[in-house]
Amino acid sequence: MPKQDAAPGPRKAGRKFDYDRAAAVLVDAELLGAAHAVKTWGVSEATISRYRTRLESDPILQDCVRQKKDGRDAPAPIVHTPSVQEVTGDVLAFLQKAAREGNHKDPEVIHAVMGGYKVLREVQLAERSLDAYLAALAAQSTSLGTFQSDGAKQLSSASTGTPN
Repeated sequence: MPKQDAAPGPRKAGRKFDYDRAAAVLVDAELLGAAHAVKTWGVSEATISRYRTRLESDPILQDCVRQKKDGRDAPAPIVHTPSVQEVTGDVLAFLQKAAREGNHKDPEVIHAVMGGYKVLREVQLAERSLDAYLAALAAQSTSLGTFQSDGAKQLSSASTGTPN
């Protein structure tokens, strides 16, 4: 059975055929291009060609490639995406440090720091605008929901003959 994780880099000569590595090289070559696989795995184009030829007739290699592809097609794990507040806090801290430590006489430093503050302010304004827009949408959908439920009550009471 092939090992689970093959490491990129050149393979040592005289070793047994590494199905896992060959499968990883083939999947990378297919998905990211042969040039990427050559660079990442330290193989030649000729090696990739030999792996492709072997893939046509080797069921073990076919199975390994299929498993590698299935692993790549799996949904990405859920990772923490920082909020706008977290990012702007980090950017603000960076800009403050740059303003303190930068050369105050260098116009490029001044321009870069001020440009950073400008972009940060634009992001904050965009966030506020989006928050206001989303709040208005939420309020509108809530009022529509109330209206619809009141209307449904009126229809229900009308059909049953009972007052609200």
